[in-house]
Amino acid sequence: VQNLDRKRGAFRTSAIKNFLYLSKKYHHRDRRLVPSMEIDEIWHHHILDTKSYFFDSEKIFGTYFHHDPYFGTRGEADQQNLNDAFAFTQKLHVLEFGYRIPAIWGKCRELLA
Repeated sequence: VQNLDRKRGAFRTSAIKNFLYLSKKYHHRDRRLVPSMEIDEIWHHHILDTKSYFFDSEKIFGTYFHHDPYFGTRGEADQQNLNDAFAFTQKLHVLEFGYRIPAIWGKCRELLA
């Protein structure tokens, strides 16, 4: 169990670093990136430590890195925008890291097949 926890921790660390890297590199694009549900959960916990989150945002992005927890929840069009953002994130992840984001990354069933 302890070894599994270490592997899961290493995976989470790698996954959030990948997401932050993509977010920084492609921030100027007019399309949004979305994290996996697991990474989003980690992000929520980080935001709760406001001083640390503010410092880390400034260090990585040069400004506060905003989070929109309601993206995809404001109707069908917004849900489609979330799906499109996930597809875009998935494509960038393959381009940058050479592999598809694991199935735990988001709710978009059609992209996980």
